[in-house]
Amino acid sequence: MTGIKYFKKIKTNIYILSFYLFLKYRYDILCTSIYLRSVNLNSEKLKIVLKSRNPIQFPSFTYPVLNTSIAALDGNLVAVARISNGGFADVSDLCGRPIQPYREIKAPLENGIIKFDLSFNGKISNIFFLHDISPVPNFEDPRIFFANGKGYVVMTKVTNPPANIELLNTSNVVVEYLGTKQIIDLPSPYGKKIEKNWAPVEDNKEITLLYRSNPITLIKIKNNESIHKVNITQYKSMINLHNRSQVIKTTHPDIPYIRVVSKKFATRKYGYTPFHYFEILSENFMPIKLSRPFVFSSRRQEYCQGIALINSQIYLSWSEQEKYNFIGSIDIDEVIKLFK
Repeated sequence: MTGIKYFKKIKTNIYILSFYLFLKYRYDILCTSIYLRSVNLNSEKLKIVLKSRNPIQFPSFTYPVLNTSIAALDGNLVAVARISNGGFADVSDLCGRPIQPYREIKAPLENGIIKFDLSFNGKISNIFFLHDISPVPNFEDPRIFFANGKGYVVMTKVTNPPANIELLNTSNVVVEYLGTKQIIDLPSPYGKKIEKNWAPVEDNKEITLLYRSNPITLIKIKNNESIHKVNITQYKSMINLHNRSQVIKTTHPDIPYIRVVSKKFATRKYGYTPFHYFEILSENFMPIKLSRPFVFSSRRQEYCQGIALINSQIYLSWSEQEKYNFIGSIDIDEVIKLFK
């Protein structure tokens, strides 16, 4: 086969694949509509009713702030967030796939991580950079948590490509101890080139991360070492879910552990975007209940990265349109109603 015929064949195959993805996206939009009707929800009913909802008032940075994550400490909120040019555009391509503007202009991916204290009405204080804004290798998608009385941040470490934005990123997960700034590199338990979004579990004994939901798979780290134990359980969530927030303990008799998870659904104009769910887990991490799906404001890009419990209030932190960040609260008894 000559070079010209070879490239024509590749081009034809790309057209066929694109047409298939275009049709699949339209079909998935119909499936989303059918699903929402089956659970008696529409765009307005999808919106979660919160007791409070406030924008987080960040100072101006080079790039937007994304993925704010919160944790409770002595009755207050501590937080981390990502500063990045790697966010998604508000609209998708014709196949529902997200568009990242930095790739469109062929710029290198840049990320930075900040830590700060956060008030319940969205005001921040004591802000500083855990990691300065820099090209790859860098860190993204931080989640703050406490284990054995110590503060940690679990992050995705993007290791490649340093400049060639046409290639897929490679990544692994790291845990940073906030006390000494020690970073623990965690290799993939399955030799994968891309690992991300391991969800921290509130634990009084050791660092525990929830690796995936189907089946529930836990990773335990002892003595701040990169060597870890993988515990694959026999439990599965009711549907295939993506890790989002941490997994936190509660004293509520019906909620041993709770977290926010998501599943992507096809929506018009905005592509495949996440609907959120609360999931209750038992003491041994068996999924017990899954709430109805919800969004915070709309079906646009929303990501809930943080959850914290203070007294009877569950606080949530999330980002919208990859540039607006919010802190909100809901009474734990109101959360229970979302499961009925």
